[in-house]
Parts: sequence; structure tokens; C-alpha cells
Amino acid sequence: MTKKQPTTADLQAELGELLIWFEQPDVDLDEATKKYEQALGLIKQLKTRLANSRNKIDVIRQKFDE
Repeated sequence: MTKKQPTTADLQAELGELLIWFEQPDVDLDEATKKYEQALGLIKQLKTRLANSRNKIDVIRQKFDE
């Protein structure tokens, strides 16, 4: 069984939850380190999706500029 890819909205929501967690007054350092790494992974995925979307938009735009 293949694992379903999360949507961009799912990734953004997960990142938002992490950011809210970091705003808590008493944050455990060990847990913060794990969540920081998780957040960086989400950001990387979102950047990749943004770049892919930009490339797709450029291809579409080129089709209509011809």
C-alpha cells in the first residue's frame, strides 16, 4: 500500500501547528530540537512545491505566448 502524499495545505497546517507549539512559554529543549528539524523538513517540501508550481506556470504561460 502506498502512502498518500500530503497536500500543500496539509503541510502548511502542520507547519502552523509547530509554530504555535514554539510560542508556548515552557518548551522542552529536546522536543524543540526534534520539532525544529521537522519544521525545516516541511519548509523544504513547501519550497520544492512552490518551485514546481512556478515551473508549471512558466510552461503554461509559454504555450499561450506562442
